[in-house]
Amino acid sequence: MELILCWMMIALQLNGIHTEGIHIKTFGTGTNVSLLCSNRTFNTLIMEKWNIERRGGDDCWVGFLSENNGTNSTCDSRITIQQKSDHVILHISPFKPSDEGNYTCQTHFSEGDESAHFHVTAESNVNASEVQHRQPPQAGIIIWMVCSFGALLTLIVLSSVIIWGKVQSKRRKKLGEHPGYGTIHHIY
Repeated sequence: MELILCWMMIALQLNGIHTEGIHIKTFGTGTNVSLLCSNRTFNTLIMEKWNIERRGGDDCWVGFLSENNGTNSTCDSRITIQQKSDHVILHISPFKPSDEGNYTCQTHFSEGDESAHFHVTAESNVNASEVQHRQPPQAGIIIWMVCSFGALLTLIVLSSVIIWGKVQSKRRKKLGEHPGYGTIHHIY
C-alpha cells in the first residue's frame, strides 16, 4: 500500500500538481526580501493574505484586495504587499533577525485557491547587499528517491520469493514430491 501511495506522490510531483510543502529561506540581515506566494498572474487574483508568526512572538498579517488595489496590515511599515509586473509579492525592507519565523500565504484566484508556507531565517554574516536563497532539495526529488529505493527493495524481495518458489518446485519434482501430498510412490 505504501508503494502505491509513493508512486501516486511521484506522479503528482511530475505532473506539476500543486502539493503543499515548506520552503526554507535564509536571508542576510539588512537586505530587501521578497516572497512570492503563487506563480499565477495578477489578472485573475482576487485576494492575497500573509500570516506571519515570528520567532519572538510578534505575529502579524498583511492582506491585498485586487478589487481596489488596497492593502491592510497589522505588521510594521517594513512589511508590505507590492505588485511587481504580473505578480503580487510580500516585501520586507530591511530584513531583521526579528523577522525570522513562519510565513503562510493564501491566495484566492478566480480559478481557485493556492497557499504556500515558508520558514524564514536570518543569516547575519551575509553581506547586506546580497540576498541568500537557500532551499533544501525539492520535496519531489526526495520523495522520488525514497520511493525508488522502496520500489527497488520491494522488487528484490518479490523476485527472491518467486525464484525461491521455483527452485523449491523443481527440487520437489526431482525428488518425486507432490506439493501438499508428500512423496509419491509409484507401485508397479
